[in-house]
Amino acid sequence: MGVWTVAVLGCSVAPTFPLLLLCRAAVGVGEASFVSLAAPFIDDYAPAAAKARWFAVFYLCCGTGAGKMGGWLPGVAPAGCGAWRVAHAGVGQMGV
Repeated sequence: MGVWTVAVLGCSVAPTFPLLLLCRAAVGVGEASFVSLAAPFIDDYAPAAAKARWFAVFYLCCGTGAGKMGGWLPGVAPAGCGAWRVAHAGVGQMGV
C-alpha cells in the first residue's frame, strides 16, 4: 500500500513525462502486488465458515473499482476537467 500511495502522489508532482511514466509503472506494481497477495492472506486468516464471504467481498470491491477507498469519484471528477494532477493528489492522499 505504501508503494502505491507514494507512486500516485508522485504522479501528481511529476515535472516530466519520463518521471510520470515511472510513477505510473510503480502504481501498477503496487496494485498488482496488493491484488496478488490479498487472496493468500484471506485464505490463511479468514475463518473457514466465512472464507467464501471474505473472498466475495474482496473480489466484488476489486471489480467495481470504487471499493478502493472511494477512489473513483475523487479521481474521475477532477480528471474529467483536465486537472489530472489534482485527481492523482486527491486519490493518493486517501492512501496516507
